[in-house]
Amino acid sequence: MGEETIYRVKNDSQDMLEAGQKARQSFKYFWRELTWENRRIIPSLDLAVVKFPFETARKPNTPAYEHMWIDDISFDGETISGTLVNQPRWVKHLEAGALVSVPLAEISDWMFAHDGKVYGGYSVNLMRSKMEPAQRQQHDEAWGFDFGDPDLIEITPYTDENLKASCVTSSEDSKLGSQLDLELPEHPMSINMAQEFEALLNESPDILGEKDFEGWTLLHREVLAGNVLLVESLLKNGANPYEQNDKGENAFDLAQKMGWTKIQAALLAYKRS
Repeated sequence: MGEETIYRVKNDSQDMLEAGQKARQSFKYFWRELTWENRRIIPSLDLAVVKFPFETARKPNTPAYEHMWIDDISFDGETISGTLVNQPRWVKHLEAGALVSVPLAEISDWMFAHDGKVYGGYSVNLMRSKMEPAQRQQHDEAWGFDFGDPDLIEITPYTDENLKASCVTSSEDSKLGSQLDLELPEHPMSINMAQEFEALLNESPDILGEKDFEGWTLLHREVLAGNVLLVESLLKNGANPYEQNDKGENAFDLAQKMGWTKIQAALLAYKRS
């Protein structure tokens, strides 16, 4: 991965801090995409990584934190875990390939690539925006991906132009996430499998109450991933929204934590019925 993947944070500029905040705010769309990638028989993503801060020994001329990418991502609603991609420059107790974890509240970026096109990459695009065109081209060629306009960061790979217009967030927008306050459309794969999912629940109602090895029900997983149609189907077929996972959280808690407003509305409608 590129040399630009490591940067200093302690005395960072306000725009870099805002880039990190936007990345945290929109992370739910990264996770939604990754959950669907995990269901695909044939992988579709070229890349899926999250940037973490790691504290250094804080020696003279050394940044307080080194920010590096991880892949093989897992997420439990609070903590993101994965495998360190970069070879650390300042964090001496870690090496590339190490298993690491950090709270969602501390990540500084995320990005994935689909058909060679990058989505997310807030910190990377901020740095690209400060480069001369030739340098930016060299940067992109080194990564091997199309980052697009550094001031228009796309976060979902919809092909419909009307949807695509609602999925961008300008790095010049001083109001953090102003375009992200409007929840984006349902993931196409959720729409495509809604009927099949409904049939599965009708044929195998026992799965509604089953918990996986981490103590999560199917409803917990679909709420965390932001799949509105699948959540509605689960509720209609008798899934218990008050059931708690291993962290003591129910479906309402997870929807609120992730900011899935449409799922919160579906759960409230169920509660009133």
